[in-house]
Amino acid sequence: MISSSRWIPVWLGLLMATGSCNGPVAVEHSDSVADGPGEEGANSSSDADGSDAAGVGDQSSGAGAGALDFTQCAGTSVAPQNVYQPADVVIAIDNTTSMYDEIQEVRANMNRFSQMVGALGLNMRIVLVSCLTEECLAPNGNDPNWHTICIDPPVGAEGGCPASSPDSDTSLPDFLHVDRRIESLKALGRLVLTYPTWSFMLRPEAVKHVLVISDDNDEWSAQSFDAQLLALDPSFAGYQFHSIYSYMSKEAACAISGSEPCCSFAPPSGEGTVYREMVNLTGGVSGDLCVQDFDPVFNLLADAVIDSVELSCEWDIPEPPEGVEFEPGLVNVALLRDGQEPYYLWYAEDEARCAQVEQGWYYDDPSRPAKIKACPQTCDWLRAQRDARVEIEFGCEIRIF
Repeated sequence: MISSSRWIPVWLGLLMATGSCNGPVAVEHSDSVADGPGEEGANSSSDADGSDAAGVGDQSSGAGAGALDFTQCAGTSVAPQNVYQPADVVIAIDNTTSMYDEIQEVRANMNRFSQMVGALGLNMRIVLVSCLTEECLAPNGNDPNWHTICIDPPVGAEGGCPASSPDSDTSLPDFLHVDRRIESLKALGRLVLTYPTWSFMLRPEAVKHVLVISDDNDEWSAQSFDAQLLALDPSFAGYQFHSIYSYMSKEAACAISGSEPCCSFAPPSGEGTVYREMVNLTGGVSGDLCVQDFDPVFNLLADAVIDSVELSCEWDIPEPPEGVEFEPGLVNVALLRDGQEPYYLWYAEDEARCAQVEQGWYYDDPSRPAKIKACPQTCDWLRAQRDARVEIEFGCEIRIF
């Protein structure tokens, strides 16, 4: 199937692994879809005049999905790994005297959080804005009992957290520590102020998350921070704000009982009402700082990051090797599920034709294809599922609806 004039891109499936709606995607079929292979139905339609779509190969028969015997083809199949949209997470941590235990909790959870997200294969970058060095705490005569935080490897750099005077735990390109003091009431303002320092870490295509951890409230309003952040960087549109804050003020908690956690761990007037508003405004997750157990909160945060990402639904077709050309009529896409026959997606001439198929794909330009694209309904279908996989077959006659 590979000659001096034809290029069947065996490695195109590997390219699709770098940004696709392929690979482990759970599939919940309706009865008509589950019975799709070998059945007549929505996927078995054809052009009104019976002609081939865009002249891309001949349809070998009028049979329904799965009727073509791909085992007789001389092509190659590739089952690419699923890769999700990247995520950028920006974290601010209060450095004040009362935050010692909380900072230790964050330090203990940071690598576990990264591993939970990374286990899915998600590409995540983390920005941490909080004091790393003692010099960061020194200005303005701050209490020497304020606290720094250093993140251990593998998120932080190897050797970045010695017993004293840490050099830097920054480990680019995935982790940046901005050595900036976060005072009570000022976390939101400090994030906006330091934006020029960490903006280079952000990727336009990444989903965005912001996490603030403080035992006090904030002097900014939720509406002001939201407006300023989006004005600084429109790619934050749709971001989620998460926070670990005091659910009650010290006064309110102590009025209930001296055993109320916030009676011990919240400062006076320390209820995080602004952070609560931000969480509600953006659909984020929160945890009660007064409980002093951050493990469940970081579990929820990892779930929120994972659930927010989506699968890309178009893939670049690379330039073929010199002297050969890509044969667009010999590519097929199949969905694989354990214990079931492959479910083959139909090729549609263009996006407009996608409405005529149940699940399908198309080239960006049938005459000179540069990308493979999932039909809109198929992209939504795949993004909503995560426990099946996609196989790309090369060298077999294309299935045209």
